Amino acid sequence: MTLSPTSDRDPLALGDAARQLLGTRVQSAQRIARRAGGDAVASVCVPIPASIDLSAVVLGARRSDDRFLCIEQPGREGYAVCGLGAAI
Repeated sequence: MTLSPTSDRDPLALGDAARQLLGTRVQSAQRIARRAGGDAVASVCVPIPASIDLSAVVLGARRSDDRFLCIEQPGREGYAVCGLGAAI
């Protein structure tokens, strides 16, 4: 599997350390899935610039049948948690 950013200037592109960590986690998830005969999930969390509207990104990227979640708490310094997709 090859991991690469869409652009060096893309504020949502993963940096080198995050890409390396995700690659390591993907390999580990593949080993777990093979050993267990099922599925596994790999992820990495990274901070993003506060100027990015996470809800707008998720809502703009989703398809009509995608599962998604957006929780915003403006009273907590703009805290937001958003997700797109499903892990089964």
